[in-house]
Amino acid sequence: MTPAELSAEPSLTIHNDEVGMDLLWLCSRDEPDDYDGRWEATVSDIAMVEEMLLQDHAQILRNAGITEEIFRNEIVREYAGFTRKGRRYLYGSFGPTSGIGVCDGGPAYFGVEFAMPGGEVTHVAHNGMT
Repeated sequence: MTPAELSAEPSLTIHNDEVGMDLLWLCSRDEPDDYDGRWEATVSDIAMVEEMLLQDHAQILRNAGITEEIFRNEIVREYAGFTRKGRRYLYGSFGPTSGIGVCDGGPAYFGVEFAMPGGEVTHVAHNGMT
């Protein structure tokens, strides 16, 4: 998917503000360790990591029972850029609704941490269930 096509998707949000830091506060899954700042992610950054997620790391989606069609059409995808010790990371939060403030929900809600600029997956965590 091109960045232009991606930016038109209503289920995609890039949080380049304080809300992005809220995305990193998680109560039902492990949050990114020791983040110390933020950076502004672009649609091109998101296009690259989603392509990798759908191809190279498709098992992450399969583990949550998510096909590419479901990912594109039914999953709310939220991203925030953060830094740790001078290195940029992109955090993606995925679920049937916005992940901000969601506790529980099981594996349908999950987060993926990508090291940038290459998009290497450095951490995956799923929400728990009560």
